Amino acid sequence: FLDRAVLAELVAVARAGHDAVVLADEHGLQPFPAVLAARLAAPLRLAVDRGTRSLIAALDSFHPHRIDVAGRARYRDALCDIDTPADLARARGEHAS
Repeated sequence: FLDRAVLAELVAVARAGHDAVVLADEHGLQPFPAVLAARLAAPLRLAVDRGTRSLIAALDSFHPHRIDVAGRARYRDALCDIDTPADLARARGEHAS
């Protein structure tokens, strides 16, 4: 269910010099999919250890580069809410080839 073209764009932007790259739509930052530099693993782990439970809040603290996808049909299927195992199963079913 991951769109290779969208992932490739996220990686290309990250390689251009951004530690964190996320998609944003009319609802704000969307944490999945995203690309994070490996060096952000420790700060992300520390945020969780300190009680941060919102991935959006944790990502936002890294001041990510945002790719505005509002109204761009190409990204519609790339944005998935995957907060629970049921969400993951639904995403897999909706995007199955």
